[in-house]
Amino acid sequence: MALPRPTLLAVAGALLTLLSFTATRTIGTQSAGDLPVPDIAAQGVTGGGSSSDTPNKDAKPAPPPEPRVEDVPRPVSDALADGKVVVLLFAQNDAADDQATARHFATLSQLGSGVRTFRAGIADVGRYAGIVAQLGVTQAPSIVIVRPDLRAVPPIEGYVESQYLLQRVKDQLR
Repeated sequence: MALPRPTLLAVAGALLTLLSFTATRTIGTQSAGDLPVPDIAAQGVTGGGSSSDTPNKDAKPAPPPEPRVEDVPRPVSDALADGKVVVLLFAQNDAADDQATARHFATLSQLGSGVRTFRAGIADVGRYAGIVAQLGVTQAPSIVIVRPDLRAVPPIEGYVESQYLLQRVKDQLR
């Protein structure tokens, strides 16, 4: 028993519609939390190590060396070594959305001494390679938040308002 051509086309269309719905539904359920977060601590951390192989039992153990991220400006490296949450804004001075985001970025000063903020032009992103190399920062404005344990959260790209930015940074202070 052969089915008429319109019936076969209708069944094929229904199957394709079901397949595309399932595929888009699966992709749409992924969130930023499902994305891998790069561990910048494993990239380029410098610090002193013990040169002797046998520890002295009478001596107190030396405190662990302060981590320093390579390939970033010294003030950023120092802030991370001090255990601060570092927030970087990469922007262009002449773009309206970048200027608006920069105004909202300035509100981070109300979070106190646990947060250090730095602003740079998008053309200077290479100076921060030790942090942003694995994050794929390519557009302005972009905001990168780095936790004190040297793990960066996924960057925020595009215009962002104060409340959202404050909440994202507060989440990293916990």
